[in-house]
Amino acid sequence: MMSLTLSVILVLIISQNFLSTLAPKALTTFCISISLIITYALSVFAVWNANMQLIAAHKSMFWNFFLIRNCLISAIVSAVILRYFYVQHQWKSNIQTEARFVVTFRCLDDKLEISRRHVAEVRKFLKVK
Repeated sequence: MMSLTLSVILVLIISQNFLSTLAPKALTTFCISISLIITYALSVFAVWNANMQLIAAHKSMFWNFFLIRNCLISAIVSAVILRYFYVQHQWKSNIQTEARFVVTFRCLDDKLEISRRHVAEVRKFLKVK
């Protein structure tokens, strides 16, 4: 399991420049596809290195079930992890947008306050004369 995780992370890190150019849907598809390809390859390798005498009687049934089960688990875990990162990214983006809005609002409020003071000073000046 650790080698699967490390392999997927390594491939995603290597392809980081390419991934930054993709739209969210294409990025999700690419990441899940990479995860499934690596899971399939490591599952085939695991069965190939396993003791074949234990599997000989039910080879095709075991082989299909093993591969399908591993790929299904990999797809589900990948989707959950990608969803977590997407929600985290959206949350950070919303906080940054709200912070920019607050700063802009405060700047406008300060300008309005300065304008009010200026109008009050002009009115005072006009009343004096």
